[in-house]
Amino acid sequence: THEWSDIDLLLISDQFSDNVFENLKLYSKVNIKYPVIETHPYPTKYYYEGDDFIKEISNESIEILPTPDPQL
Repeated sequence: THEWSDIDLLLISDQFSDNVFENLKLYSKVNIKYPVIETHPYPTKYYYEGDDFIKEISNESIEILPTPDPQL
């Protein structure tokens, strides 16, 4: 982390889909008000399937809200 670092915010929700434009409607106000926050929205299912980027963020993260329970 350095002075010019942004904040990566991993967003996990069943409300997110593969449609980037629909997802943008859900979080665009955050990006406008807080440009230092870089949002990364993912559907819950994709989060549990995982990829290298999600693993990297998850390993270096501070959890704000509990991770959704896949059993729910």
